[in-house]
Amino acid sequence: MLAVAVRVTHSDRILPGVRVMGVGLGGLSEDEARRRLSSLVGELSSEPVILRAGDRRLTIAPEQAGYSVDLAQTAARALDSGRSGLFGGLGSTVAGLLTARDVPLAETIDRSQLERTVASAAGRLGSSSFAGELVIDPGTRAVSTKPPRPGREVDRRELAARLGEALMRRQRPTLTVPLRDVQVASREDVEAVGRAARTYLRESLRLTGAGDPLDVSPADIAGVLALESRQGGRSVRLGAGDRRLAA
Repeated sequence: MLAVAVRVTHSDRILPGVRVMGVGLGGLSEDEARRRLSSLVGELSSEPVILRAGDRRLTIAPEQAGYSVDLAQTAARALDSGRSGLFGGLGSTVAGLLTARDVPLAETIDRSQLERTVASAAGRLGSSSFAGELVIDPGTRAVSTKPPRPGREVDRRELAARLGEALMRRQRPTLTVPLRDVQVASREDVEAVGRAARTYLRESLRLTGAGDPLDVSPADIAGVLALESRQGGRSVRLGAGDRRLAA
């Protein structure tokens, strides 16, 4: 009989024991529940997630990452809680008088927006690799090289998963950004390209094929030689545009 009495007195109100993220809503109407939850939602919608990658920091606002809360749907869930099940949920009604019954907040994350935010963060928190460079002085044809530099790229899939999980917490943590090293060719490999370039520039290059042979001067060769990066920078060779120069 107690359960029936509670259901009668709470016909248009949330049943006792119902709460959302620790906020008690028992005895409230839907409108009252929305107002009570508004401060919580405001807090969740404004508290950012901090991304950390080494000594770099980036602040991500929840809305920027596609996070949103439907207050109306949350209040409706709270009103429905304990009204279904065996005997119309009367057992749940009685249970609510003794223990709390948690109702999840109606939170959503726009996956497209999240992925765009992660892509932007990856560009700011990662570090680009550099395969090295062949430098030829146009006047003297002196050859030098710029050394390679490995990079670090953000694991976007893992970061999206971590950020999405963090947004669903009431206390937003500082996230360590997942990074992976981007390997490049060794300095010795780049210097070997420089030595090969010096060899080509010692004398004219004779090209043979259909027709008469063609002599290409060192000055002309210097204008086309370049360090060619392969396998994402993990190997290098001497090249000229998209064509490799073979000895």
